[in-house]
Amino acid sequence: MSSELDDDLVVAARGGDPAARQELAARCLPLVYTVVGRAAERDLDVDDIVQETMVDLMTGLPGLREPGRLRSWVVTVALRRLADARGAAREQRLARAGGLTELSERPDPASDFSGLVILRQALTREQRDVAEATRWLDPANRDLLSLWWLEIGGHLTRGEVAAAVGRPASHVAVQVQRMREQLDTSRRVVAGLRGGDCAVLADVTESWDGEPDPLWRKRIARHLQSCPACAEGGRRLIAPERLLAGLPLLVPPPGSATLAAATTASGTAKTSGAASTSGGANIGHAATGVRAGTSLLKFALPAVAAIGLTAGVVACRPDQGGPTEAAPPPVAVVTPSTRTTTEAPKPSPTPTGTATTAPATKAPKSTGFVYPAPGDRAEAAGRLPARATKSENLGQQKTNLGTNIIRDLGFSGVVSGQSLWTYGDTILDKEINGIKPMAYDAVALGIQDDPSKINFKNLGGFGQPDNWVPLTARENATGGVSRFAMGGTNVIEYAPGQGLVYYLKNDRQGGVNRLLGAGVARVKADKTGATATRTRPVHSANTGEDKDTLLWGPDDPWYGDIGITYDPRDKKVYAYGNGPDKGIYLARVPAARADDVTAYEYWDESRKAWYTGLRKVGEKQAIFGLYENYGQSNAFWSNHYNAWMYVTSGDFLGKTIAVRTAPKLEGPWTRLTKVSDACPAGDGACYAVAPHPEYDETGRTVLVSYTQVAGDKMTLHLRRVTFE
Repeated sequence: MSSELDDDLVVAARGGDPAARQELAARCLPLVYTVVGRAAERDLDVDDIVQETMVDLMTGLPGLREPGRLRSWVVTVALRRLADARGAAREQRLARAGGLTELSERPDPASDFSGLVILRQALTREQRDVAEATRWLDPANRDLLSLWWLEIGGHLTRGEVAAAVGRPASHVAVQVQRMREQLDTSRRVVAGLRGGDCAVLADVTESWDGEPDPLWRKRIARHLQSCPACAEGGRRLIAPERLLAGLPLLVPPPGSATLAAATTASGTAKTSGAASTSGGANIGHAATGVRAGTSLLKFALPAVAAIGLTAGVVACRPDQGGPTEAAPPPVAVVTPSTRTTTEAPKPSPTPTGTATTAPATKAPKSTGFVYPAPGDRAEAAGRLPARATKSENLGQQKTNLGTNIIRDLGFSGVVSGQSLWTYGDTILDKEINGIKPMAYDAVALGIQDDPSKINFKNLGGFGQPDNWVPLTARENATGGVSRFAMGGTNVIEYAPGQGLVYYLKNDRQGGVNRLLGAGVARVKADKTGATATRTRPVHSANTGEDKDTLLWGPDDPWYGDIGITYDPRDKKVYAYGNGPDKGIYLARVPAARADDVTAYEYWDESRKAWYTGLRKVGEKQAIFGLYENYGQSNAFWSNHYNAWMYVTSGDFLGKTIAVRTAPKLEGPWTRLTKVSDACPAGDGACYAVAPHPEYDETGRTVLVSYTQVAGDKMTLHLRRVTFE
């Protein structure tokens, strides 16, 4: 919410613009939902607290003087409402103890937010232990953990956390350290109780009612300190930063009653709120007459839990409604690909010239699909800025397998006239021996005269799509698909029949997903399917055991993870990728030397210049900021506008399709402009909005796909956007 676009949105919403207020409410809701849900005790109604917070925010918005302080103010209001709810719950408990009211002795299990997170997100055992351990924290530390969790995930800064709790950043650092110590103790308690075979511990907990609380945490912790057997399970704890950083905001249904109530209240709120001198907003607690009629948690989606997991599961069990922990099935779910050779690099010429001096050579032309490229048209038919005149819903993408395929992502590119569609986790929605076979990534062929259908040609032993980017012989010998997974994005063709795909390598050993770095694979295709062969780098920046296959290490930006683009004028691949720091980063390389890390140049947005040699990058070097790009996608040449176009989601809920344009791949890029809706309202969360321009080389229309999450199913849907 810190970008210029978001500041403009806040100003418009503050001024009473109904559409802006509704969009701002949609953007704030996941943050509020996550803060409250992760901090609230089991006997608190998360739905009610979130709803009342949203009403407070929309009512008090006119008094927010500084748009840049929106996030810290949102968190402050949420914590205030949480404190009120705790006070009311405390009074109820006291009244119950005095026999004045008849309340249930146990909290409603459906209201257990930590339990919901454990059930609905694909968490490793260590991550589940952290979620379980939050129940054992003191209330103040639960609040602080909720904020720190958002900080390490890049959703809040330390300054915003400090502003939200009203303490200097130095004091917050001390409090975070104390909270982490209590969290580690709680994680050891969870591990010790899971053991369950210590007679002394059984005696210690004989009178315990099973509900976590600080007193029992201290008692059990004292026993663990004196019992080597019980302490063994929690002896080697993985740092919580590594476990929590990859978890997304928890997203309630976009069409939920809570959001509707908040936006309804915002539409009727007075626009003369009193402003505070500190830049926040002075608000009393808004009237709570607007209440949700149904429980938000009953409809809470796993939503973007699947987004960040490039390959975190091996199978989905239908009785559990979501991905299981990575573990080998009774029989091999995916037959390892035979394409496990590592190709030695071919000699490549040293590039000459730049985009402005090299002669323009058009992309390879062949029968079948043609991917648009600069030089296809002398004059543009359209006039910038890009605007859409129509958006057609083409429905769910169909396959040739005769059963539903649960899959996420969905990029495409052209090699040898074939449209290659690439996916992330791809699951056959058919139970075999109690499991649903899957691939960690997959490739399919598009059909030129039917954009709504694709054909999977590479199949595994159970008829499921096979893994595409293969494992090496060493990886197969040290864990295979139960441990390693590759995740590729879109393909490009840089010479006739010669393609590239960039991928991330994931290591799931011990139930913890670790990104080991990014690499490049060579791609070939024909009408029978596509193959990917991982290259052996000429030079690599990876200093570990993967230096013979990966170009970069885990601490470098994951170039290619967002998407890649080929410019035939300078014969270079432009690779956009997420980074360990906030933002999206850009690198480029002569396509023929893509397997040599020393040939890469890197873009510095702060200097508007390219530089050579890897260096530590920060937010200033990012070509797109954290809140300026939503999801993975790739830039392509629009023949309609004779400009580069980037299609992505216009908001992090994935409800809209937006575009930006630029004369060069390094920019300057225009701000995102909405051109269409994506998911129909109320039909679940959406993500991975991606373009497929090969279906109309003129660029007048662009086929766009997006992944929709409803319940435990991920399905790919299509729209055709027509530009004026």
